[in-house]
Amino acid sequence: MAWPTKEQKQEARKKMAEIQTAPALDMNALASLIKDATIEATADIRNELTELRGRLDRTETATPRFVAMEKPESLIETRRAAFAQGGGEGGINYPVTGKGERVDMRFVKCRFKSGDVVRINPTVAREGFPLEGDPFPDKFEVDTKGKKRITSDWRKWAGLFPDQPESGGQFPRNVLWGDLLTRIKNGGEGVVKSRPFLGKLGFWKLKVRVRGLTAAAGDGFYEQELMSA
Repeated sequence: MAWPTKEQKQEARKKMAEIQTAPALDMNALASLIKDATIEATADIRNELTELRGRLDRTETATPRFVAMEKPESLIETRRAAFAQGGGEGGINYPVTGKGERVDMRFVKCRFKSGDVVRINPTVAREGFPLEGDPFPDKFEVDTKGKKRITSDWRKWAGLFPDQPESGGQFPRNVLWGDLLTRIKNGGEGVVKSRPFLGKLGFWKLKVRVRGLTAAAGDGFYEQELMSA
């Protein structure tokens, strides 16, 4: 084995001196460099996450919240509560109780649906029909030419109430649908065209076409004015 030459020994001592004079590694500086690089590399991702979170918050705020309504104890009580709110703030579809709570229409069901064949109930009266004690129409009137003629109102009701005087009479009782249907000789059978709910009144009002009585588009009838055909 050959011994190192003088030149080789000098070279080895030179390298050892360089190693001993090299600056010590600063771990804190290294950690800081790594942290800065990480922050820079993830900046775009963090910005995208912040934007996405903002979108989710805005969406959640704008999304309607539906609160389940409590089931009324009985249909009768629900109808009574709805019917009592004639001056309430209910809309066309959602009546409210006196406390301002919405009434669930699923528990105020209508007996009829669109397309059903129904019949006008002859034992009830329509709003606006003459009532007992109302003035009975006079039989005669004088036109602009001074000619005396029978009034249309007398012709309308005299056949049903023949014992009325020519002037000053009164309706002996409330006029019912049966009276009108008898006068026009109509059975009162028709078809339901639609059925809006009058929330402020608490009533279903059905649009029904009755041949010989209503137009082709139908006329409005409260639910209690109708019966199954």
